[in-house]
Amino acid sequence: MDLPALIFALLALLLTPVPTNTLMAIAGAERGLAGAARLVPAEIAAYLAVLRRNLVWIVLFMLIGGGTAYWYSQTLPKQYRSYTSVIVVPQRGETTSEIVQGSNYVQGIVQSYALLASTPYVLAPVIEELGLSESPGRLADRITVVTPLNTVVIELTVTDGSPEQAQRIAAAVADSLIEAVAELSPKIGTQAAVRLSLISPATLPQSHVFPDSRLITLAGIAFGLVIAVAMAFLREQLRSRPRNS
Repeated sequence: MDLPALIFALLALLLTPVPTNTLMAIAGAERGLAGAARLVPAEIAAYLAVLRRNLVWIVLFMLIGGGTAYWYSQTLPKQYRSYTSVIVVPQRGETTSEIVQGSNYVQGIVQSYALLASTPYVLAPVIEELGLSESPGRLADRITVVTPLNTVVIELTVTDGSPEQAQRIAAAVADSLIEAVAELSPKIGTQAAVRLSLISPATLPQSHVFPDSRLITLAGIAFGLVIAVAMAFLREQLRSRPRNS
């Protein structure tokens, strides 16, 4: 027997927990993969038979896993998200060349203004206005800022345990960012080179985004299924071993 045939025989013997494991191991050792392949339909039928014999336990474990996961999801604190967005607008130019220059300038500066949204310069006034009991750094952890590719739009997302509070914070952050850009933007004469305009007011969340009870329940069902199937094959393997008299 050559080495590959021996390895295949050992693997088939050790990893197949049904009555046909010995036959597949012998066929693999003596005739190679082709010989063992003829026993695959019988092997599949043996697996299905094991599952049928343990179907009640499998269903029971799936129900327990799903029910436990759903109960756990209901104990987690709910989180809501409010969305708002602003657009970076350049000062209007009087000529085509000035308009193009302004657009190019805005494209280059929009990322900087997006970063500004999560800094204490913007968030400290929000905390003071709303009377929040957290630091700018902690508040920044609950804020997501995105600038879609090839746009001058800044999208803000705020997460909070209260839908109303999430909306209030999102609106306050957008307003504070607009004021900060007006203060920090370079001036052309007496006007700021760019300004921010609100294009999407802060939304009031209608449902929570976390926890995802459906996903958690499905994960619990899958976990119960895996445990039940593993136990079914383990029982079959133990039952098929010869007992000492």
